[in-house]
Amino acid sequence: SVDMLDTGIDVPEVINLVFFKQIRSKIKFMQMVGRGTRLCKDLFGPGKDKECFYIFDWCGNLDYFGKGNEGVGTKATISLTERIFNLRSEIAYYLQAEEYQEDPYTKTLHDSIKNQLRSAVNILSDSHISVRMKWENVCHFREDGTWVCLSQKDVDSLKEDISPLVPKSKTDESAKKFDLLILAIELAYLDGKTKCGRQKNSVQTIAHTLLTKKATLPAVQKKKAILNEVLNDVAWDNADLQWYEKVREEIRELLKFLTDEGRWFVVNIDDVVTDEGVSDGITPAVSYKQKVFDFLAENRDLPVLQKIINIEQLTSEDVVELERIMWKELGSKEDYDKYTDGKMCGPNVAIFIRSIIGVDRDKAVKRFSELISASELNYEQEEFIKSILTYVCENGDITKEIVVNEDPFASSLETFGSEYLAPLAQYVDSIHKAVVAG
Repeated sequence: SVDMLDTGIDVPEVINLVFFKQIRSKIKFMQMVGRGTRLCKDLFGPGKDKECFYIFDWCGNLDYFGKGNEGVGTKATISLTERIFNLRSEIAYYLQAEEYQEDPYTKTLHDSIKNQLRSAVNILSDSHISVRMKWENVCHFREDGTWVCLSQKDVDSLKEDISPLVPKSKTDESAKKFDLLILAIELAYLDGKTKCGRQKNSVQTIAHTLLTKKATLPAVQKKKAILNEVLNDVAWDNADLQWYEKVREEIRELLKFLTDEGRWFVVNIDDVVTDEGVSDGITPAVSYKQKVFDFLAENRDLPVLQKIINIEQLTSEDVVELERIMWKELGSKEDYDKYTDGKMCGPNVAIFIRSIIGVDRDKAVKRFSELISASELNYEQEEFIKSILTYVCENGDITKEIVVNEDPFASSLETFGSEYLAPLAQYVDSIHKAVVAG
């Protein structure tokens, strides 16, 4: 059912085939069937290779081709390199808009993407027959003036005429697949119409797998903060292009750790039936951590959780309710203490919860602007406030002492003039006190 079986690249060994979609390309059909003829050495033990295979055909493909049908032609598979090139072409087009050209970060991103696209065009081999067939298009995109302001026609030409010419590279495929995920999300962010829930789920799954399966690796430990941030839905709610690019750049190199093959051990043990009949099934054990994460994901609209997200003051009744949920409904106080051992939150359940669900960053930044009566923060000031909020989302809390004595905060305090230091202290204090019931 998956198109990877007709590519011939990195196809796993297949024991039997199940067709549960229609295939109308005879070439594709024969390639898929051909996968079933592979030997699969030592499948049933040393020296016991596969001798036959079965085809379970739910969609009449065998009947269709058995009647002499030659099928219909199919489009060529678009390579990973082409798909990335196409996405970057569209992103570059959107970033030409005034709002993105006026923003320092997105203007830099725009220039960087166009430089990547231009470089790909410039390195095309002039003597290659496929390049000569599109020579007029290639020459057009080698002119400096073309890239000043791409038209929709230019973008279409980049995707249809140029991207198939770009050399395909098999290096860093896992990293490039991650690039593809993030670029698709960025394009959805820019066009405002495309849904990217599937891509977001894939990115979160990758982050979760790295944290749960590869957390002992030094490279993964260094990126623990951004991986936890990716698992925080509030971070996605407040995401912008800069955050997406940060995620892409910091995580892409970790994907190589998820492609290693497991070790296989050959055993030959006769099955013994100890009891016959129908099983009542097995209830899988769910860890305290998973119960907490599931509860918070499914109940974000609870008033007490909305208070935490919006940095509103909790009451003593709120704290009692949170402790009841964490210490009785989802597990015991011992479960909580064991999971939070060594974390900043300690026995403060509200801080623990805030380290998982985070805060509404946009509202939090706006709140500081209102506090200092400034209509707009400059870039450095906004980045400083965002770094505070990132710390809060990762650790659940922050104090004035941390801001004054620890980097990256202490070394960047000069971002604010002396007249803003008192309001900044008040702001940090309000974030801390919001989860400490009076």
